[in-house]
Amino acid sequence: MNPLRSSNRDSEAEALPEDIAQIVFELAAETGDGPSCALVSKKVQSWVEPIIYRRIVMSNPISTSLLCRTIWFDPRSRKTAQYLAMHTKVAVVDFVDGTGEWTMAILKACRNLESMAIWSGFFYLLLKNKAVEFFATPFPTLRRLSLTDMIPKQAHFSHAIFSNLTHLDIVHDQGAQWVVWRWDALSTLKHLTHISVEFRSSPSPAPAELVREIISYSPPSLQIFVIWPHYNTTFDEILNSEDVRAICEGEVDIRAVVASLTSFNAGGAKYPVIVRSGPQLMGDWAGHSVGEDVWTQAEQIVEERRRLLKSAVVVAH
Repeated sequence: MNPLRSSNRDSEAEALPEDIAQIVFELAAETGDGPSCALVSKKVQSWVEPIIYRRIVMSNPISTSLLCRTIWFDPRSRKTAQYLAMHTKVAVVDFVDGTGEWTMAILKACRNLESMAIWSGFFYLLLKNKAVEFFATPFPTLRRLSLTDMIPKQAHFSHAIFSNLTHLDIVHDQGAQWVVWRWDALSTLKHLTHISVEFRSSPSPAPAELVREIISYSPPSLQIFVIWPHYNTTFDEILNSEDVRAICEGEVDIRAVVASLTSFNAGGAKYPVIVRSGPQLMGDWAGHSVGEDVWTQAEQIVEERRRLLKSAVVVAH
């Protein structure tokens, strides 16, 4: 039964045993109908709002404005900093408020985040020195982080925000200069298993050189390295690069995989390449992937390489 298609939703909810009704509405909220479910009754609202606020996505002026208003400016709202700390596990920031202050305050309130993506370069520009303060904020449960390279020069991997990461994704911001990361500090991230980096053809190092450099500084725990050509590079340009071909075939490092943000049909590629669209990447980081996410696909490619390598060794003997 879909609780949202009833002509009398209140009576339908009351007709069900409470535990069953709660399960039904929570399942509906999980599939994206949470805001509509919250209108049924105050009781249903109390069931579904923790699910709604489990993931917060600030992707445009409207969603960012509404979230800031609800949390900071609505005296009737129960969405306090304590509420966010208790319920919010995933945050994606692709658009910030006018000063960035309220956005940063929301993220800092979500101190039990497990996954965070900050893709708006304006977040760092607006906050300036306070952005460094943000990187120094401990997020004890944060395991996955995606951020642009438009960050303060003072930011580096030894900051508290990086300390417990298992998955790190660095995206090139179109308006940014190439950030010279201190890759050697990666070795301090003892839990890091997956890293993803977007490169530009200039002035960054050649892709194979970049892979080798970053992996040489990575901790022994590293299992997956995903490298992305800059998004305005065509797929033909990617595959025509000898450097990239070597990465695709596992010659540079068995853990290194190439991914591309393009609409190209991967079925036509000669080499194993991950292809994701912008909306798919948003879904990956917002916690509702379409199909298998980038990390899972990379793991499958590396696992297949290891299987083929093991088979070749057995045959050789």
